Amino acid sequence: HPRVLGLMAGSRPVEVDAAMRVFPDAVHELRRRARGGEELRALLINAPDTDARACELLHRSGLGADVALNDSPGALRSALSRCDAVASVS
Repeated sequence: HPRVLGLMAGSRPVEVDAAMRVFPDAVHELRRRARGGEELRALLINAPDTDARACELLHRSGLGADVALNDSPGALRSALSRCDAVASVS
C-alpha cells in the first residue's frame, strides 16, 4: 500500500502560506527518492478557516495531494489514521 505523508497546514493564513511554500517541494523530493517504486501520497489536512486558501495553493503547486477537512475531532482522527507520518506548521 502507498505511504501517506500528511501536512497540517495550520489555522492561520500565514501558517498555510509558509507550509505550502515547503510542502510540495518536500513531497516531490521524497517521491524522487522512493525506493523500488514505492508510492508516496500526500494528504493536506486543512482547518475550516483556511481550507479555501490551502486548496488554492495546493492546486497552484501541481502536487496532486488529497485533502481532508479538520472540522471535528473525529475528522482529525480519521485523517491522521490515513497517514504514515505528519508534518505540522504553526
